[in-house]
Amino acid sequence: MAKTKSNVKTALAKREKSGGALAQWQKDLAEEANADAAKFQQGISRISFQGSTITVDGKDCGREMSVMIADAIFGKAYYEKAFKAGSGQTPSCYAFHPDDNSNMTPHEACPGKQHDTCTGCQHNRFGTAVNSDGEKGDGKRCKDEVRIMCAVGETDEDSILAAEWRMATIPPGSLKNWGTYLKKLRDMGKSFRAVLTEIKVVPFKGAYKLEFTATDDLSESGYLAIKAKRESAKEEMMQPYPVLSTDEDEKPAKRKSVKGQR
Repeated sequence: MAKTKSNVKTALAKREKSGGALAQWQKDLAEEANADAAKFQQGISRISFQGSTITVDGKDCGREMSVMIADAIFGKAYYEKAFKAGSGQTPSCYAFHPDDNSNMTPHEACPGKQHDTCTGCQHNRFGTAVNSDGEKGDGKRCKDEVRIMCAVGETDEDSILAAEWRMATIPPGSLKNWGTYLKKLRDMGKSFRAVLTEIKVVPFKGAYKLEFTATDDLSESGYLAIKAKRESAKEEMMQPYPVLSTDEDEKPAKRKSVKGQR
């Protein structure tokens, strides 16, 4: 179960292992284990920010959480119906790309592909967004997102690869803050994989925005362990959305009356 930021910070930040950096065989073993785990992954547990609070595995963790981030990818999601709080909905069309948001195509598993390419899609234009009341908005109907894979919980650097990993989605309204965070790290000569990141949920105009802050540095061995998770994290985050049952799907079929039976 996820812990608060102080627990994570105490356990992870700046704790050098006596053996120094991971040996090559340890890094090779970690990469092999990650590849095996990703191959048989059955869905990804997520960090939720709905209701302007952080929820992990159904537990309310408040509005701040410190995590280690293994990787980030671009995403897009188009929903047939406007979002309604408390309702589950699978995107009709969606796409992922590990590096380039201008070269995205719908995932082969999406149930209702809208176009061959994301750049040419009518829903990938500003001014096409639809809110919960059915009114047009300034944003895009197909939402730009960023997915990040995070290690949460009270984990020390010796067991980072066995940590509780959760995926979080950075929504369109927080992408500017994410980009600003990465620029600050760049100017300091750092990567998000080498620091402890505090994610804060801030209420904003009836919804929320995410803020990101680097609170401490990881040791060399901690960074190498996080980096070893990178490839499997990327593969896991690019898995298709689960298909959720609708109310109609869950209704029992009506019994056909048979002559002579009641």
